[in-house]
Amino acid sequence: MAAVDHFYVNPRGLSVCREFLEAPASKRFLFGATPYAESLLKSFEVAGILDDRITTSQFAGIPVVRLRDCPPDALVVSTILGRIRTAHTQLQQRSIRYCDLFTFFRCCGVALPEMRFVTGFREDAQQNAEHWSQIGRLLSDTRSKLEFQALRDFRLTGDSELLSGFSDRQHEQYFEEFLDLKTDGECFADVGSFDGATTAEFIRRCPGFARVWVFEPDPVGFATVSSRFSSESRISCYPCAASDMSGVATFSSSGSTSAFVEGGEICVTTRALDEFELKNLSFLKMDIEGAESRALQGARQSILRWHPRMAICVYHHPGDIWRIPQQILQIRSDYRLYLRHYTEGVVETVMFFQPNP
Repeated sequence: MAAVDHFYVNPRGLSVCREFLEAPASKRFLFGATPYAESLLKSFEVAGILDDRITTSQFAGIPVVRLRDCPPDALVVSTILGRIRTAHTQLQQRSIRYCDLFTFFRCCGVALPEMRFVTGFREDAQQNAEHWSQIGRLLSDTRSKLEFQALRDFRLTGDSELLSGFSDRQHEQYFEEFLDLKTDGECFADVGSFDGATTAEFIRRCPGFARVWVFEPDPVGFATVSSRFSSESRISCYPCAASDMSGVATFSSSGSTSAFVEGGEICVTTRALDEFELKNLSFLKMDIEGAESRALQGARQSILRWHPRMAICVYHHPGDIWRIPQQILQIRSDYRLYLRHYTEGVVETVMFFQPNP
């Protein structure tokens, strides 16, 4: 794979960035009521938060303004990292002058908090270029290779246009035709269930399933999934986090982006998946906000014994996209690798492991 090692700067975005830094607060706006907007508010005064999706009149103490009411002379920084293409289209359709978040972080000259899922990826891709290339060569189909290349080049350059070929299709996440799931007899482990939507989709696709094990450490999420599947005897729900050993960890609860952090407000139990004797495990899914590697270590014996299909998220940490497949292939080398990306932004990249016949 050819290396791309320069930062991309959108000229129009750079111009807006410079004007934004010099403009009075009355002309400054942020697009999107997001955690990144909240972090920028610590360094910059703005007149409002542009957002048509929330119903509150304020965000972090700043007035929320609808796009239709955006002043014609506004200078806007888009803080959207999920639906990037949609966000940019909305701003362009209203002829709003804006700077994307990547350009702003690189060019504003102010030390800003790191962008989760972005910071460190460029350095990792440069320092571990051979590992990236090795995994790219192992991917089993053209689509995987193209998506892998686009994600890699984006992380090297910060050019959000490289993500323009992706769409938001999270409703399809974890379930691809090449997995060849059977309607009967499947045994599924949903590790990081959140609200149980993935388990529900598995049941829809595999109604004659044999067993499901659901793992969700967030108390609110666990209450949801345990209630949702309480009438199904084939489903077991566990209020613990998958890891490499039994213990405890601190957890920060924030819905679908909850994560294990030092000093988190919730203390949760951790257990290795191998402790649960996941008999005949045929499909393992993990989306656990960066704890995937440790959880896979704790599932080593289950992977060795049952050789399950796997769908593992690989976007939470720099290098997950190559370290996690290397880790799994060291446990069992008899897998075909596929990659799919499910949003317009930097999140929801899944590596699939399909057992060789």
